[in-house]
Amino acid sequence: MQRSKEQLLEESTYPHLAAFLRNGGTLEVGEDFSLGAFARIRKGNKMVHVHDRYRDFAAILKEMDSKAKDHWNESEKPQTPENR
Repeated sequence: MQRSKEQLLEESTYPHLAAFLRNGGTLEVGEDFSLGAFARIRKGNKMVHVHDRYRDFAAILKEMDSKAKDHWNESEKPQTPENR
């Protein structure tokens, strides 16, 4: 773990998103003719759709941080027949 003084402001503001990206995840924000504006995070073949339409990028980053935390918690669960 990095000391907080060595971290970028964004890393300390969005710690789960920063960890998600460090572990091979990607952050995708863009616009597509079929989808319109989109924001999503992706790791491997799993994609987490964050928002269809957005106006405030800081709000999108906050939501991405929350989704990254959810993804992390979900991937940490032991695999049982019920949650496969």
